[in-house]
Amino acid sequence: MTYMINKIEANASKSIQTITKTDANNLNTKITKQKEMLKSIANQITKDNDINEEKIFDLYERSDITSNFIRMGIMYENGYTITNDGYEVDYSEEKDNFFSSSRIGLSENRESKINGEEINIYSKVVEINKEKVAILLIVDTDSYKDIFSNQIFEGEGFSYIVNKDGNIVVNGNEKFDTKKIMDIIQSNIGQKIKIVDIDGSKYYIAREDIGINNWSIVSFIQSKIIAGEINKALLITFILVIAVILVILSISGYILVINMKKRKNYSSAEKEIEKNMKKALKNNEFVVYYQPKIYAKTEKIYGSEALVRWKKDNKIIMPNIFIPIFEKNKFILKLDLYIFEKVCMDMKEWKEKYGIDIIISVNVSREHFTEKNFINKYVQIASNYGIDTNKIDLEITESATIDSRINIAKIMEEIKKYGFLISIDDFGTGYSSLSILHDMPIDILKIDKSFVDQIGKKDNIIENILSIAKKFKLKTIAEGVETKNQKDYLTKEGCDILQGYYCSKPLSKAEFEKFINEKN
Repeated sequence: MTYMINKIEANASKSIQTITKTDANNLNTKITKQKEMLKSIANQITKDNDINEEKIFDLYERSDITSNFIRMGIMYENGYTITNDGYEVDYSEEKDNFFSSSRIGLSENRESKINGEEINIYSKVVEINKEKVAILLIVDTDSYKDIFSNQIFEGEGFSYIVNKDGNIVVNGNEKFDTKKIMDIIQSNIGQKIKIVDIDGSKYYIAREDIGINNWSIVSFIQSKIIAGEINKALLITFILVIAVILVILSISGYILVINMKKRKNYSSAEKEIEKNMKKALKNNEFVVYYQPKIYAKTEKIYGSEALVRWKKDNKIIMPNIFIPIFEKNKFILKLDLYIFEKVCMDMKEWKEKYGIDIIISVNVSREHFTEKNFINKYVQIASNYGIDTNKIDLEITESATIDSRINIAKIMEEIKKYGFLISIDDFGTGYSSLSILHDMPIDILKIDKSFVDQIGKKDNIIENILSIAKKFKLKTIAEGVETKNQKDYLTKEGCDILQGYYCSKPLSKAEFEKFINEKN
C-alpha cells in the first residue's frame, strides 16, 4: 500500500514539474518572438534615412505585429514619450532604465500611466536624425498569465513569474498575500520542487527557469488534490489491484489533458471595446479616412481606399485594435455597411461640389459572405445616393477566397451582376492565386506591401505577378509604396496604380478634398 501511495505522489510530483517546465518553455518562446518583432521594426527604422514619428507609427500599424502588443511608444532621452494612439507619457524619472543598454530590454510588470492596467514594456534604443530614442512595444501582462496552466488539478493550481531575487514579476494569483508568497519563494529559491505551508494548507511548489531576464516560473498545487487521488486509489485497491494501475494512468492522463486546455478570456481592453461599440456607431465616432491611389505614369488621381478610424474622446483608435474584435463578434457586419454609406454620401457630395467621379474602394469582410444575398444591402445604399456601382471597388482578401464555408465564385458572380468592381487584396500571400484569376470575375489585383518592400532584393516576384496580371488583362495596384525607387521600378515594370506614403498618407475627408483639387 505504501508503495502505491509513494508511486502516486511521485507521479504527481513529476507531472507538476513537467507542467511548470512546459509553461517556462512556452513563455520563453513567446518573449523571444516578441523581442524578434521589436528587433525587426527597429532595423526597418534605422535603414530609413527619412524616418519620422508618423512613419514609425505607420510602420507599426501596417504590420502584423500589432496583435501581440497593445500600443507602440517613442521615448526621447528626457523621458518624454508619445504613443501611436495619441497619448503623451512622462518617464523622466526612470529614463535611464530604457537608455542604459543597446540590447532589447523587457521590463518587469508595472502599472500603465495611461489606464492603470498591468503592462510590460519591450524597449530598443535606435538613432533617428542623430538623436537617440527608445522604441517601446507595450504588452498586456495578462497575456503572460494566459500561458500559466492555472486550470490544472481542479483549478487549485496557480503560478507566478519571479526574478532571480524571488521578487514577483507577474502575479498569477490574487488569493494570497503577495509578501507572504514572496517570502516562501525566496526561502525556497534553490529548490526545484518542495512541499510548503500556506495558511495551514500544504502545497507542492515547483520552479523552472525561463531562460530570459533571469526569470523563473513558480507553480503551486494544493496537496489535498493529490491526497484525494490517493484516497481514491486506496479504496479501489481493496477491490482490485489492477484498478490502482488504471487510476495512476488516469491521473497522468487527466493532468496532461487539462493542461492542454486554453483559457478563453477577453482582456479588459476587449471588453471595453465591446461595451462601447454600439454607442460609438450611434454617435458617429467611426470616421472614414481616404488613402489616395494615383496612376503610376502620370501621378494623376485614380481613386482612393476608404479606411475606418474610431475617434473617441479626441483620440484616434486604429483599426488593428478593434477590427479583429468586431470580426469575432460579428459587429463588423454593421460597421462595414455604416462605412459604406458614409463613403456613398461623400462620393455624392464630391460629384455635386467638384464634378469629380472617382473610384473608391471599400473593404468587405468575409463575414458578409455567409449571409444570403448580402450584396442587396450594398446595392440599395448605392442606389439611395445615386452612386454608379462601377465607381465602387469592393476589396476582398485573397484568404477569403479559400474559405471552405462559402462559394466565393458564386458570390463574385452576384457582385458583378450589379456592376461593382472587384479587387483581390493582399494578392500573392494566399495559396490559390492562379485559380482565383482563372475562375473568378475579378478586375484588379492589389500587390501586397510585403512584395513591394522586397524591391531591389527579390524583384522577380513582382515581375511575375505583373506578368500574370497582364495575361489576364487585369489592372494592378501596388500598396505600401513609400519611396521613389519603388515607384520608378513599379512604373517601369508596368504596374498601373500606386498606393502608399509616396502618394499620400490616409487623409481625413477635408484633407482628401484638397488633395483631389490639387491632383486634377
